[in-house]
Amino acid sequence: MKRCLFCLIFVMSVFSDLFSREIYLDTGGETLWSAFGAKFAVWSWYMEDGAFSDFMTNVEGNIYVTTIPDEHTNLIFVRFPSNLTSPSWSNTWNQTNDLTIGEDNLYVITSFERDGGYWSRYNKKKAEATEPLILTYNDTALSAEQIKQISSNPVKLIYPTKMKNKIPAMQCADGISGLGPFSVAEDRQVMFSPGNLQFNAAQGTHKCADGTTQHGTWRFAEHQWDYVGDASNGNVYIVVGKDSTKCDNTKISETYNGWIDLFCWGTSGWNSGAVAYQPWSTNEDNYDYCPGNGEKNDLTGEYAKADWGIYNQIGSDAPGSWRTLTFNEWLYLLHGRVKAEKLWGLGTIKGVNGVIILPDNWETPSGIIFTASADNGFMWYGRDYSGSNGFSHNTYTINQWTQMESRGAVFLPATGVRHITSVSNVGLSGCFWSVSLCSSLTAYGIYLSSSSLNLQNTTVRSNSFAVRLVRDL
Repeated sequence: MKRCLFCLIFVMSVFSDLFSREIYLDTGGETLWSAFGAKFAVWSWYMEDGAFSDFMTNVEGNIYVTTIPDEHTNLIFVRFPSNLTSPSWSNTWNQTNDLTIGEDNLYVITSFERDGGYWSRYNKKKAEATEPLILTYNDTALSAEQIKQISSNPVKLIYPTKMKNKIPAMQCADGISGLGPFSVAEDRQVMFSPGNLQFNAAQGTHKCADGTTQHGTWRFAEHQWDYVGDASNGNVYIVVGKDSTKCDNTKISETYNGWIDLFCWGTSGWNSGAVAYQPWSTNEDNYDYCPGNGEKNDLTGEYAKADWGIYNQIGSDAPGSWRTLTFNEWLYLLHGRVKAEKLWGLGTIKGVNGVIILPDNWETPSGIIFTASADNGFMWYGRDYSGSNGFSHNTYTINQWTQMESRGAVFLPATGVRHITSVSNVGLSGCFWSVSLCSSLTAYGIYLSSSSLNLQNTTVRSNSFAVRLVRDL
C-alpha cells in the first residue's frame, strides 16, 4: 500500500512538471516594481478558468519566477504589498495589461503603467552559468526594439571603455535617453537627464506613481544651460519663440501659467502626510516638509514617492523613470570616483555660469580644451572644493558645447535660490537637491559658485533649489 502511494505521488509530481510552465518577471528594480519590498504573483487563465499563482520567488537580481498551468495562455502580472500572505485582487498595488503567452517567458517591467513592459526570453541554464548578456556597440546605440529582437537573456547595458565617449545619447532598454555614464558608487552608474526639472501648474496633466492623474506638466529644460530665474534674469520663456515674457520663479503658485525650476525639498506632489508637498509650496516652516510628517524620513524607501522623478510622469517618461541622487552619490561622483577631481570644472556656456561634470573615461573632443578646476587652483577642504574665478576656467560657444554634450558631458547652471517668493543670486550661484536629510530641519544638496563647489551643503527644507534627475544603468 505504501509503495502504491509513493508511485501515485511520484506520477502526480511528474505530471505537474509536464503540464506546468515557468514564468519569469523582471521587476525593473527598486525604482519600479521592487520598491517598498513588494511581492509579485501571476493571474493566469484559459477561457474562464483563472487562478493566482503562488507568490513569485527571486532567481537573481530583479528576476522572479513562478509556475502556471501549461494550458493557461493568458496572464496578468500583479504587484502586492510586502505584508500580504497570499495573492488577492482586493490587495493589489499594480498590474499589467492582459498578456498572451508566446515563445518568450520573461516579462520586463519598464514603468508603473499597465502597458509599461515587454516580453523577452530568460535562459535559466545560461543565467546560472554566466553573467547577464553584455551588449556592446560599434558606432551607435541599439534601439529598444533591436535589443528586444536579439536578446535571449535579461539585458544589462554595459558601455565598453573605448565606446563610452562615442555614443551621443545613452539609451536604456525602454528607449529613454540621457547623458553619461557616471559612476555614483563603486558598483553603480547612472545617466543624467538632458536638463533641469521644470514644472507648469496651469498646463496639462500628468500621471503619478500611485495611479492618480494630477494637473500640471513636468518636463526637462530644452537645453542644459536653461534656467528660469526671476523677471529680470533667466532664459526660459512663457512660449519659446513666440512670447518675449520670461518665466519667473517669484510668481510660483497653483495657477501660474509659466515654468518654475526651484523647488522646496520633497515637493513632488505626493501627499505623504507632510503639510507642504506640492511643487508650488512656499511654506516657511521647515517642519512642513517632512515626508509622512516624520522628521527623520528622507525621500527614499517608504517615502520614495516624495522624490520628484519617482512619483511623476516627466514629459512622456512614466513615473519611476528617473530619480534624485543621494548625498553619498553626489559625493562619490564629484570626489570619490576614479579621477573625480579631473572630471569636473566650473565654466560658462553661452554666457551662463555653472559647473561641468564629465562622464567616466572622458576624452575631450579634438580642438576643444577642458580645464579641471582642481588644476586651476581649487583645493579640497574636507567637504568642499574652494578657489577663485572659477567660471573663467572654461568658456564654450554653443557649437563647442554641442560637441562636449555629444560625448555625455553634463552642465548644471547657476540657477540661484528661492525663499518663499524671493529669488536671489541668479547666475551667480546654484544649489541642487539630494534625497538625503541632514536633520529635522535641513537636507543635503550641492552648492556651486565662482569660488566653491560644496558637496555637503546643508540648508533648511523650505529653501528652493534646482533638481537634476538621473536614471540607473
